[in-house]
Amino acid sequence: MNRIAKKIFLGIWFFGGILPAKASALSEDTYPITQTSGNPDSQYEKWSSSFIHRTGHHLSLTAGYFVSHWNYNNGETNQQNYFIKTISYTYHLKILRPLSFFLGSSLGYARDLDSKDQNIKSSAGKLILPGFLVGLSLGFSTRIKANIGVNMAWARYLALSYMGDVYHFTTRISPEVYLSGDYFFHANWAVTTSLNYRREIFLIDNEDIKNNLRAFYGSTRDALGFHVGVTFHKL
Repeated sequence: MNRIAKKIFLGIWFFGGILPAKASALSEDTYPITQTSGNPDSQYEKWSSSFIHRTGHHLSLTAGYFVSHWNYNNGETNQQNYFIKTISYTYHLKILRPLSFFLGSSLGYARDLDSKDQNIKSSAGKLILPGFLVGLSLGFSTRIKANIGVNMAWARYLALSYMGDVYHFTTRISPEVYLSGDYFFHANWAVTTSLNYRREIFLIDNEDIKNNLRAFYGSTRDALGFHVGVTFHKL
């Protein structure tokens, strides 16, 4: 009887030591995330929340076309359209379930087409300098999202030719309002389209430029156009 009890005790001791070790090794191999966070559920919840609400980092590359009108301080107008390429970054934070708030910035380059006014020609285009981008996003599903935003930036004219002379200057401010939509054809990638309105305000500080560009001092340039491109959402 004592011999049988001893065998049972040894069996319990042996399997009691081996099975937990195997179970521990299995869990580490099966769920490697436990080695880093200790809680696989929290990692999944973080990923799924970013995916469902489309929060986090967004990077967009777009190209667009704008119909633009110069509004000179003497009351005259002039049409000069342009093409533009932009790269923008935004970070989205959830407010309510379908609604998120975003902050970011953008950089662009525009190339002017021929002007109806033969006295003006922007031969080297202009840079849209990084500014402050803010807006709201409304998610209809994990695939479709609408955005409305305001971009407070500046436009740097690289070579504005006027009456045969070339000038380099920066606008006082160049605010832009846009309405855009994203369609996610992949977990991370979306097709982006937008309708944009931009106004450039010219208040030139340099006296020499101001005297030579009297038509631009206090003038504005309004542009209405669209962008098409892609957006990458980092999950």
